Amino acid sequence: MSTSPIESTVKFGVAARLVAILGQHLIRDNTVGLMELIKNGYDADADHVTVEMYSLAETDRTTIIVQDNGDGMTRETITGPWLTVAHGHKEATKGRQGRSLRGRIPLGEKGVGRFAVHKLGRRLTLVTRPTGYATELVLQIDWDDFESSQDSIESVGLQLTERNPVVFGEPGAHGTRLEMVGAREKWQRKDVAKLQASLMRLTHPRFGVSDFQVRLRCPEFRDLEDLTNFDITEKYMFRLECRVDETGVTTYEYRWRDRDLRENLDKGVTVLWNDRLQPPVCGPLIIQLCAWLGRQRTVQELGTSLEQIRILSGVSIYRDGFRILPYGDEGDDWLGLDKRRINNPSQRFGNRQVIGTVGVDQIRNMALMDKTNREGLQENQAYHDLKALVLSAVSLLENLSAGQRHEQHKTVMERKATLNEEVNRLDNAVRSITTPQLQSNMEPHVSAGNEGPTEAYGESGQVILSLEQMKEIVETAQAVKASASAIVDMQEEERDAYLQLVGAGLAAERFVHEMDRQIALAMDACEALRSVGLTGRPGNAAKFLDLFVNSLRGELRTMGQLRYVRRSQRAREVSVREITEFLLLAHDREFSELDIEVDPWMDDDFTVFMSEAAVAQVVGNILDNAISWLGTVQPEGGRRLRIDLDAGARTLTISNNGPDVDPLVRDRLFIKPFVTTKENGHGLGMYLSAEIMKRAGGSIALVSGDNRVLEGAGLIVRFPQP
Repeated sequence: MSTSPIESTVKFGVAARLVAILGQHLIRDNTVGLMELIKNGYDADADHVTVEMYSLAETDRTTIIVQDNGDGMTRETITGPWLTVAHGHKEATKGRQGRSLRGRIPLGEKGVGRFAVHKLGRRLTLVTRPTGYATELVLQIDWDDFESSQDSIESVGLQLTERNPVVFGEPGAHGTRLEMVGAREKWQRKDVAKLQASLMRLTHPRFGVSDFQVRLRCPEFRDLEDLTNFDITEKYMFRLECRVDETGVTTYEYRWRDRDLRENLDKGVTVLWNDRLQPPVCGPLIIQLCAWLGRQRTVQELGTSLEQIRILSGVSIYRDGFRILPYGDEGDDWLGLDKRRINNPSQRFGNRQVIGTVGVDQIRNMALMDKTNREGLQENQAYHDLKALVLSAVSLLENLSAGQRHEQHKTVMERKATLNEEVNRLDNAVRSITTPQLQSNMEPHVSAGNEGPTEAYGESGQVILSLEQMKEIVETAQAVKASASAIVDMQEEERDAYLQLVGAGLAAERFVHEMDRQIALAMDACEALRSVGLTGRPGNAAKFLDLFVNSLRGELRTMGQLRYVRRSQRAREVSVREITEFLLLAHDREFSELDIEVDPWMDDDFTVFMSEAAVAQVVGNILDNAISWLGTVQPEGGRRLRIDLDAGARTLTISNNGPDVDPLVRDRLFIKPFVTTKENGHGLGMYLSAEIMKRAGGSIALVSGDNRVLEGAGLIVRFPQP
């Protein structure tokens, strides 16, 4: 007997806590959140947005206010697009190329940027007055109601109030005010400074934003309120401006300054796109690149400094005049300029030598789409084509400037020869006036406490040291100083290039060190897996392999110029005790072979926000060192290794009764690579461990004189506070 299938309609449900998830994971940090709210003001046709920050030292009282004078929102807008997750009204407007009264195309499109208010505060008061309306609307939200609710998002009710204008009480006033109270994390000076820098670079008038301003008010850090954008690009040494059409054909203007800092101009047309079969998918671009040689004196003569250049260095992307994060952020070398320079440092510009902008618009560059979290562009074909065009522009600048750079770049040997000549001339001038007669005439003045006369006379009344002679000496000394400064500048520039090459070598040495260590452990784990067929119990072997392979994956990131690993193990809350116990098990064979007694004091446990691989590298390096040194001696009473875990102090202490650390290396063990007294040792283990802990906010140090530490070598790892 058969039965008919039963059909019913089912629907997706959305839990209220989705709001918290979106706020936490779609918005990277407070600065990104504020950028989103400011862009909303631009989309509302505001001509200015004001950001106010109060009580930053107390998170419960921290108040962030973002207010614009845009069109405001009607009741229908609030209850419709604003309160609807992923509403596509802006994307639809963009798709039909609709524009506001000011002629603006919306910057937003995903319908999730409003969750920036969740990132910036626990409680929100939204006040808005639409253009032409006599009343204003007030919406209050306590985000904790969503985070604590186990029900659907629709079950959390919100109160929308209409009232006579209070915030927008002036006749004809309109706009939106967002007041967010109760910060989720404490604002520090460095955070406000980062916000200031981002606001200064948020818009670019060259690419279409000339009727929009942002103001910052922060009484606790008044000096960071100034958003004046100092245009360092006018202080260029080399500058290239390109207009790239939809086929890749480029009209360019190249400007440079010669030795006398006079401006020169060269114009031309070239092709930056090498694929003649099809045009670039990204669409047309405007590219401006400014570059400098790393010479402090020359840069100062241009009216800037190497420090200012390095702070603002990088290539930023602007769409409709608004910067797309994170391109151009400090340390964001998305074009890989530093990697290019490693292979040819004399011909290439590094990321810290270049300040650039790439301008696109939404209508002609529709294929360049935001990631959902608004952190950059989707890495589709359009993005890769844009990147290729910008890199071609960088190469064009390098080729165009090669002659001028060679002309300005005398060799160090030539500079040294000039310096030697000037030093000899100075020495001869000094010798010519340093005579016994002059010294005897100067003695009475010196004895009397005088600094000495401008002119000294002999018995015949002849001037021995004249003003002309002094002037010649001063001029010669100044020439010596100028030549010496030039040599120092050139050597600093070459030093930067060599440091990059040294960095590549250090990365290779580091990788070899970790590869040797981790592969040995992984092979032991594989051996354990081979016995699974006999015992049927895989034990911890799979866990070992995962841990060691992820350690190697992390090391591969340092070898980026040889191979780039896109994903590495992410930081999360991990148990220090669990990782330590796993590593002790991994070394069990070595403990048995050397007859090492392990004494673990690990009744407590605590977690730390790091990757498992990072913690394993630190603990593993210490254990490797202890085993290696214990193998060189036979202490009375046997070889011993003690592990002490202190959850209260958040420390892990590992000591052994082998040899103490040699006094010759104690002071350098954690601060310099290749420091070791071990035969065939790399001298990298402790240095790498210290670097890992430093990046995590912790430390590692030698320790002695503690009853928990054996008489030998002891190290203490201090993990960061939660």
